[in-house]
Amino acid sequence: MCEKKLSNILNVGSHEDLPILSQTLLPSKSTGSSVSLTSANGIWSKSLKESYISTIQKVHDAEANDLPKSFDPINNYIARKTNGLVKNMLSGDVDPLTVAVLVNAVHFKGDWTVQFDKDDTYSGEFTTSSGRKRDAMFMFAKRKMQFATNVSLLNGASIIQLDYGNIEEKKGRSDYVALFILPEQRGSEGLNEVINHLANLTVDNSSSSFDAMLEQMSSHQKAELSLPRFKMEYSTKSLTNELRALGLGSCFDGTNVLNEMSDDPLVHVDEVLHKAIIEVTEEGTEAAAATVGVIMTRSLPKPVPEIRFDRPFIMIILHLPTKTPLFVAKVDDPELNF
Repeated sequence: MCEKKLSNILNVGSHEDLPILSQTLLPSKSTGSSVSLTSANGIWSKSLKESYISTIQKVHDAEANDLPKSFDPINNYIARKTNGLVKNMLSGDVDPLTVAVLVNAVHFKGDWTVQFDKDDTYSGEFTTSSGRKRDAMFMFAKRKMQFATNVSLLNGASIIQLDYGNIEEKKGRSDYVALFILPEQRGSEGLNEVINHLANLTVDNSSSSFDAMLEQMSSHQKAELSLPRFKMEYSTKSLTNELRALGLGSCFDGTNVLNEMSDDPLVHVDEVLHKAIIEVTEEGTEAAAATVGVIMTRSLPKPVPEIRFDRPFIMIILHLPTKTPLFVAKVDDPELNF
């Protein structure tokens, strides 16, 4: 049930399409070492179907491990796969009701095709949407760039494109770029308007409109670009409310929603967490993100019964086909050391 709903939201036929997309996104050999992109999947679980574990290992190249008592091994995995950028995402001990923790970690590092000259970096002020002024170091470049101003699809915003990696001569373009969009209106209202316009392009699947917008960007004119050198961290946040709003509420609240994963009808998605970090400098960009899905059940399984014959008991040796007892013993005070 959850897979079908999520596939519809992501506009994919099935979960098997996702690794195909991931392979498509990976850098080609022509980019050399100037661009790297990695995506890693991991699962830590107990009492899940072996068929499910096998599928995510084979199809999604996931690393599978037993569910630990604390989140330390999972945090170490995330840090390792994000080049140390995403640390200590989870804290405390694993809840006994937890049956699985699913992780996706992504790391990107790319050098600008044309890097900024550090000697041109200057100090200035950056004004936040609330009007607060902050000291900043601005990278500066004056050269031909891909840019457009007064873009109607973005409510009059300006947009500029910076390329990553080595541009192939045959293509004349980069596979990886950064788009920087400057709202026409200052303050939070102008920023939110641009965000809404971008969201509408995505919801309407207006890829042709988006392509048309990019085609407006001229590469034959010089521009003076001042871009702050910055670093941002999106601390660990829950995406549960957002996913509910997308129509995945039953994955959190329903029963028999993860049948492919577990025979337990009470297994459900308890929470989805996300953390991201990005750093932009004269050389390029490094970014990393991790998404964690915590899968739980609503009741603990019955404890394994413990039967200790540490007091008097009866023993019967029985011929089962005829139900004939061969020996019957009352074990009350036997010899125990022999």
